[in-house]
Amino acid sequence: MPTTVVNSVSNVIADTNTNSVEKRNNVRRVNFKAQDDQFVSQAHVQQGVDYESNPQAKKQKKKNNISTILSVAILFLIGLSCIPAIKEVFGKNAKEFKLLRNKIETIKCPEIKRQAEEEAARPSYERSNFRIKDLITLDELRSKEEVDKLVDIDNVKKYMDDHIIGMTEAKKQVIEFLKEYNYNIKYGIKNDTPLILHFDGPPGTGKTALTKVVADALGMYYKKVPLAGVEGSASIIGFERTYSASKSGAIADGIISGKTKRVCFNFDEVDKAVTNSHNGNPVDPLLPLCDSQKIFIDKYYDVPIDVSQCIFTFTSNDINRIPEALRSRLRTIRIEPYDNDVKSKIAKLHLKDEIVKNKMEDKVNIADELYSAIAAKTVDYGGRDTMKYVESIIRKAKGEYKDTVIKIDSNYLKDIYIEPSI
Repeated sequence: MPTTVVNSVSNVIADTNTNSVEKRNNVRRVNFKAQDDQFVSQAHVQQGVDYESNPQAKKQKKKNNISTILSVAILFLIGLSCIPAIKEVFGKNAKEFKLLRNKIETIKCPEIKRQAEEEAARPSYERSNFRIKDLITLDELRSKEEVDKLVDIDNVKKYMDDHIIGMTEAKKQVIEFLKEYNYNIKYGIKNDTPLILHFDGPPGTGKTALTKVVADALGMYYKKVPLAGVEGSASIIGFERTYSASKSGAIADGIISGKTKRVCFNFDEVDKAVTNSHNGNPVDPLLPLCDSQKIFIDKYYDVPIDVSQCIFTFTSNDINRIPEALRSRLRTIRIEPYDNDVKSKIAKLHLKDEIVKNKMEDKVNIADELYSAIAAKTVDYGGRDTMKYVESIIRKAKGEYKDTVIKIDSNYLKDIYIEPSI
């Protein structure tokens, strides 16, 4: 092929490529220009540039002005509506503080009065009227005469037989404990150490219920203190009054909330307390209480608190996990796992209560075999799974009821499943 022809073809191809590149570049320039115009337009709207020549920017500015005016007006109206409430709150606080100032003057205990005056001297944004009230309550309790009364043993026996199934040995030891209590009151015997009870056994075996029975029998205020997963001693002895979130510990809280020196404390699941924390050990403050300590000092109040009339009960699932120092001070009552006979009785009692609660007396017919069938399906050590089955039966019956009496027997359990507790 002649050289001139080849050169001509090459020139044509080159011109075509050049035209394509130029076209693409032109398209890009148009796109970039459109984007620039858009950005400039937005900048004009935002910065307020040249509104007269840009109607869109002028319209947007007007919308923004209206929104700003409405927002300010709404906030102003909200502020006006809050003024009466703010005045009321501040007025109440000021009035309350004035009354508390007068009560502080009547405090008899020097330590309590000093703490109350120091709290009252704080600026209003730091002052805690609740702490002053609690200090006044503690002072009133110091001069309040509370007499321990004899326990009606027969009534306690009847109550436990009616409401607590099984646990014959445990109930026997509780009665012995109460008889000893009566003897000490009758003959004016003052124990060097407080009365202590410890119930150890598998979950769901009624340990907490027994501690409540003891409190009710003695006519004491009941304060439950969960210790599972608790770390640090502050939960028992309180936090020092160094910042606004400080609060009292469980001992002071029980006495103040009950407004009595006769409190039955239940330290629940003491074996699950965290005893290796850098924040301290929640078990350590309990040791002096289980000895001969009659006066307790909470860090939050920093005043003496009389605990001589208190009773301390403990519950645990594994006694071997309780620190030896505390375990050696406890009077332990062992709760054995439930057998199927006890579970059947629990099922019967709980089902009766659930039927009455849900107004199903004339809607269901219970077969006698049901209770033993429920007990046979449970694998836990206590009665919690038994009660779950009873509640599931009631829920199923409520869903199926259609003006016809439902027969509930062992076959009724076939479609019911609960996750075992162990």
